[in-house]
Amino acid sequence: AGPVRPPADLHEWISTVARPAAEQALLMVESVALAPLALSEFKPGEKQCKFCKAKAVCPALAAHVEATIGLDFTVLHDPGPDGGTYHRVDAQGRNIVVPHDQMQHPTPVDLRDNERLGLIYGSLDLIDSWMKAVRGRIEHELLQARAMPGVKLVAGRRGARQWNEPEAAEALLKSMRLK
Repeated sequence: AGPVRPPADLHEWISTVARPAAEQALLMVESVALAPLALSEFKPGEKQCKFCKAKAVCPALAAHVEATIGLDFTVLHDPGPDGGTYHRVDAQGRNIVVPHDQMQHPTPVDLRDNERLGLIYGSLDLIDSWMKAVRGRIEHELLQARAMPGVKLVAGRRGARQWNEPEAAEALLKSMRLK
């Protein structure tokens, strides 16, 4: 619902914006087999990540979330036979394993000031979307009977609903014309 553009403006936009972007995208698609994409080539954001199927495993989005919320949540404990190791993701999206004896113990958490909270607020929808995608991916992997460290699939509790009169329930459903 913007202003009407003359054909000359459209031709200029095609030659300066659309065609170069399409050529770059085609080049990336063709070169993925030769060399993996660099983390710097990804620009995570709410619009571009909304329908992405790789959101749950995207290192660029994970790095963006980490940079947004800070380092308050980077350390996960993975108990092992040696007393445990800690895993964290660095800014390039690489998983770093730190032995327990080399772990720097966290300092007390500082409360966020309003400026920092304002910056975080702008990314909350994207972070929430990422968390849901990660949960969905974990559930999918578990339902495919693939091992997921630290997570297991448990059968839910059976519902308590029962029909006192099955014939009356069937008659009621038929009267509603449900198929």
